[in-house]
Amino acid sequence: MTAAPHRLMRSTIFRFVLAAAVVVAAFIVLLFGAVIDWLACEVDSSEACGRMDLATLQFVVAGIGLVPSLLLGTALVARWRRVGVATLVLVAATYTLWGMLADAAVHGWDDLKFFPS
Repeated sequence: MTAAPHRLMRSTIFRFVLAAAVVVAAFIVLLFGAVIDWLACEVDSSEACGRMDLATLQFVVAGIGLVPSLLLGTALVARWRRVGVATLVLVAATYTLWGMLADAAVHGWDDLKFFPS
């Protein structure tokens, strides 16, 4: 038995919308990374000037995150389950790392707390 045509159409539209959301989110993260990198040493007397290397590193990680995000979007549209699951794990790990680096670039490693008390 095959699925009804309207269910297949909804599934296809959902996959395209989800893939587009993944790619748009990756570009938004890249934009945030660029802004953090640009503003890191806007004022020379800022404490963030000492963390310019972290600001640059988080921007690089955000750029690298585009590759698995695009692959995840492609896997969603093409229905490649194994590739999709693998890239989903890679995307989650990449953007977790990016979030930690972005927080450290803005606030420093001293303020990085996983469980606030």
